[in-house]
Amino acid sequence: AFQNSAEELLQIGLTGWEKLRVHQGVPKLGGEITESYNPLEAQLWDSLNFIKGCYIGQETIARLKTYKGVKQLLQRFRLDAMPESFQNNAENGQGNNNRDGGEIIHSSDGGEKVGVLTSCAAVGDQIWGLGYVRTKANLEDGSRVVIGGAGGINAVMDAPLPRVGDKGFPEWMLPDDETSSPI
Repeated sequence: AFQNSAEELLQIGLTGWEKLRVHQGVPKLGGEITESYNPLEAQLWDSLNFIKGCYIGQETIARLKTYKGVKQLLQRFRLDAMPESFQNNAENGQGNNNRDGGEIIHSSDGGEKVGVLTSCAAVGDQIWGLGYVRTKANLEDGSRVVIGGAGGINAVMDAPLPRVGDKGFPEWMLPDDETSSPI
């Protein structure tokens, strides 16, 4: 149990936060949270109050909930490699979000467009990504897709989003740059 001790806190820096965010499936403003996606598509159901009185967008959200009308859902992926467009952004200090709208996600044969990859991060020896997938594509946990089309990067949809347990921080989350240090 956390006992409010500074010895138990770890400052992970921006790089560590980005890795944790993508691995945990947390949407980011400007990446997964934009005017193109609504909170239900970002799977932020627990962040919305469906009972509260009037607020901007209430009717739209209520309609989407009632008729299960979301066209796409934020999902997590395990990739075989880091897409080049995400590498370039990380090298330019822009983080791991592809600011150009993301890489296209295609069905496993590289044909049908099923979504868009919006964020990517190297977490330990694995590459994880977040992206929106069309609900009509009927993909489920374990479905194989191709990032970037035929000849692109193979990936597996890994929908369950992990939560940090009480066993401490995973090794990949430890500080990896000079700006990170224990508190």
